[in-house]
Amino acid sequence: MDLFAHIIWTSIILYSVDNISLAILFGILPDIIAFGPNFVSAIFTKGFAGLKINSAKEFVDNLPPYVLTLYNVTHSLLIFGIVFGAAWLVSGPPVYMLGWLLHIVFDIPTHSRKIFPVRFLYPLSEYAFPGVSWNTRWLMMANWGSIAALLLINAH
Repeated sequence: MDLFAHIIWTSIILYSVDNISLAILFGILPDIIAFGPNFVSAIFTKGFAGLKINSAKEFVDNLPPYVLTLYNVTHSLLIFGIVFGAAWLVSGPPVYMLGWLLHIVFDIPTHSRKIFPVRFLYPLSEYAFPGVSWNTRWLMMANWGSIAALLLINAH
C-alpha cells in the first residue's frame, strides 16, 4: 500500500487514539525506516535524477541489501509484538503503536511475492502471503474508493 493510503487508513481506524499524530507516524514508520536512509543517500549522492525509476524490478534490483533487511524487520508481526510488548511493560499500553500493526496487516494482502513480499513471520520464516500488488489498477481503485466512501460517510 502506498504511504498516503497508510496515513489515511491509520487516521480512519485509530481516530480515537489519544495521540493520533503518533499513531499516524507509527503507521508509516515501517516504510520510512526501510526506505528513508537509502532515499536520503540517493538524493545527496546522485541528486533527484538518481531517484528516477523505470520499473519496480529495476528499483528492487538497485537497492542495497540493508534496505530489504530493514523492510523485513519493520514488516514482521513478531518484531512488532516484541517491541509493542516491551513498550507496554515499560509505560503501559502504547495504543498509538497500533498504526504499525495496521501497516503490516494492510501490506500482507496488498504486496505480491515478486515485489516487496511481506515476510510477516520474519526472522522465523521467509513465508510471504501471495497477495496482489497494491499498485494493481483494480486494487488501487478499490482501496481509494473505500477510503473516499468512509470519509464521506464519516463526514455526515
